[in-house]
Amino acid sequence: MSEELEARIREILNNGTVRYNPHLKTRMAERNYEMGDVLYILRNDKVLKFKKQGNDKYHCEIHGEDLEGYRGAVCDCH
Repeated sequence: MSEELEARIREILNNGTVRYNPHLKTRMAERNYEMGDVLYILRNDKVLKFKKQGNDKYHCEIHGEDLEGYRGAVCDCH
């Protein structure tokens, strides 16, 4: 299932948009991320945790490395 979620996330990145909302802005500041770090993790790393929330929505945690090679994560993808 995680492979399917990764494929769907990458499809959204290629054909859709990432919503920049207040929660994302706060979490990026806490982690010292730029949008490039977020997009890099979403494109290149692995879904390690996920939970179905109904109606084809999932809470996901994608773990890997940011642009500078530090361990990082992006969470709460739908």
